[in-house]
Amino acid sequence: MSRLGDAGVCTPPSIAAATPIVKKDRTRRAPGPRVLMGCAGPIAFVPMLSREWPTAEAWLYLWGMALSGTAAHVLFTRAVGLVEITSLQPLEFAKLPFAVILAWLVFSEWPDIWIWIGGSVIFASTAYITRREAMARQPAIPEAKAGVGTPL
Repeated sequence: MSRLGDAGVCTPPSIAAATPIVKKDRTRRAPGPRVLMGCAGPIAFVPMLSREWPTAEAWLYLWGMALSGTAAHVLFTRAVGLVEITSLQPLEFAKLPFAVILAWLVFSEWPDIWIWIGGSVIFASTAYITRREAMARQPAIPEAKAGVGTPL
């Protein structure tokens, strides 16, 4: 597997590990310092990725990824500060269609059948979990008040 493929495989566990940390940290720090700390670690490893100096085109892509990733992280940390994190998780599956569209537009790459199968599993499981949590949050049917609606 290529280094880019390795990074792709490592991304979901990293996000899964970061989400509870962001949730716990949201009450102690403002979003700015949280984003800075989240970006500082990966930046330290950039020199180790390649022994070749990036081309101008590669720098353009790297800066584009850095800016969009930072913006996404800032928006995510602000959203976590506004609402419960479980209400944001169903939106995670929206990343797959956007990735497919960008891969098609930027790289002329169309996904194989496994992307569609995986996306369907993600969508179905997210819909199921969201529905189950909504049902669990509904209050129980209140008991009938004495004398109201009961036959004599």
